[in-house]
Amino acid sequence: DNELPLKYARLVQKRIKLIAEQKGMELVSSTRKPMGNMGKNIVTRKPKGYKTMFEQILKGLEAMESDIVFMAEHDIFYPPEHFDFTPNDKDTFYYDHNWYKYHVKDGYTVTWDADQVSGLCAYRDKLIEYYRRRVDTFDAKTFNRKFEPGSGIKSEAWKAPIPHVDLRTGRNLAYDKR
Repeated sequence: DNELPLKYARLVQKRIKLIAEQKGMELVSSTRKPMGNMGKNIVTRKPKGYKTMFEQILKGLEAMESDIVFMAEHDIFYPPEHFDFTPNDKDTFYYDHNWYKYHVKDGYTVTWDADQVSGLCAYRDKLIEYYRRRVDTFDAKTFNRKFEPGSGIKSEAWKAPIPHVDLRTGRNLAYDKR
């Protein structure tokens, strides 16, 4: 959403770019402001919000060419090992459960087993199908804060050998659980 404090944003972007280059992965960023240094950049000039987030994800997916997609968020430090996973079923959503939420203000850190979009890996076509339906049927009045495609229905979990770290800065779209 381009609202992460710059000192963190630059570090996260640098890391994601380096991992994509080292692993030969396609990098598509979908943002609310232009970012010329983050691969193919798709810009959605709309106010921050849940529907905007779903639209950004869909536009990014539609701009990609890769069959397998790893979702990567602007406020997560990912280890390279997170991107070594290979999904074996084209109809299943896969979630890396090895993650921590780090609260920047006080250092409080928490983890539990749960599906998080920040750890999502799936086939592009399946993700496009899900996010098109999500955008087409989104209603702010009835939105149940369910962000994770297929969670508990057609999903599986894995754990990368090293966790990814979600920076909780107080500007995050999803609320903090503590």
